[in-house]
Amino acid sequence: MNNISIKKYTENSNHSNGVATAVDWLGHQLTYTTSLMLEEAVKIVRPFKAGFQDQCCASFDEICVRVARVALCIVFSWTLLLGIVGAGLRLLASLARREFTYIHPTNESIPENRVNQITVRTFNTGMMPECVSIMNGLRPTRDRIIEVAESILEKEDDVICMQELFHTEAADYLANQIKTKFPYIVYNVAPRSFGINSGLMIASKFPIVNTDFWVHKNRGGFEELSNKGTLAVTIQPSKNQTVVLFNSHLTSDAPKSDAFPEGEKSYRENQIAQIKEQVDNYIDQSTSKHSIIPAVLLTGDYNIGPLMPIKHETSETFVGTKPHPEWASIKDLMDPLISDDDASATTFDLELDKKVGWNKGKLHSWETKPECLDHIGTSMTDKPTHPIELLSRKIDSMNGSSDHLAVAATFAII
Repeated sequence: MNNISIKKYTENSNHSNGVATAVDWLGHQLTYTTSLMLEEAVKIVRPFKAGFQDQCCASFDEICVRVARVALCIVFSWTLLLGIVGAGLRLLASLARREFTYIHPTNESIPENRVNQITVRTFNTGMMPECVSIMNGLRPTRDRIIEVAESILEKEDDVICMQELFHTEAADYLANQIKTKFPYIVYNVAPRSFGINSGLMIASKFPIVNTDFWVHKNRGGFEELSNKGTLAVTIQPSKNQTVVLFNSHLTSDAPKSDAFPEGEKSYRENQIAQIKEQVDNYIDQSTSKHSIIPAVLLTGDYNIGPLMPIKHETSETFVGTKPHPEWASIKDLMDPLISDDDASATTFDLELDKKVGWNKGKLHSWETKPECLDHIGTSMTDKPTHPIELLSRKIDSMNGSSDHLAVAATFAII
């Protein structure tokens, strides 16, 4: 397993020295125009759906806009040279990146008074490089990250676990916006020189006293370019209370192979088995360091829900639900705190789409999405842990996030 020790972090910065930070900044300036051209190029080749997202309402108008974009990309094609130089500088600066960034107060202290309850939220932000966001049908990351930050500050949560914060500039912006309310933040975990990091972030009001990360041993398809895995933190609400949180992001799509004959299903089963092992090992590690039996919570985007949609054979419209064949594997990992057939609590609400990453009700085949893919639950580990009692659980939206609705739960720490 690929472990990251709490000693290998960078305080309040992504790089270990000022020179690397300056080189990275210059690289970003040189690649900025190239990134804009890539956005325009993607808009030229994306599916033609007049009226969807920022496409023109009339087909003829959209055709004219695309022709103009082609001309623009040709005129500014020379910016590719700047992009190549800038990418080289960013690659050079990445060699000085530490394994994660940790924001924390200058004068850290563990509170004396016990905390009676803790509220935890998990959601998928969908913060990709801009050209990828456009291909996925999401509004631009630069717009949505502002909405996500505002939404987080409006909520009354104690800990927030996020996934798909692959856009490093967006992650930096978000961390700086929320650090006053959440003074302990771990993010930009497991950066790569070629590819993207894990996309995981945990922000906490309470002190984070230990951190570990495990990259998934097996990732398929485009996900091999990322370091998706599990981020674990030990949080101490008070000197005599310890809560361990695991934030994971499982495979969403992967091709079939001899080793993984069922594609993404096989990968997820492999990753869940790895998480179970990590939970046991981390509990042992946490207990040996702090001599306090922890309460354990599992969170994240598992890309598995209790139900999955049934679509019409020809029209692709939603006609009902059926049990998800992989749901049993989630229940073997944790108690997800929802019923196996709770359709009302697992339905994507069309009225909420204007608040998340999609745009103004033009979801087409996504008009009803009866899948709850993000979960908060208690671990099924056999290790001795403090009991933790669920007080409330709700599914709601986070402005600017991906198509996943957020899950928030409040627990009594016994």
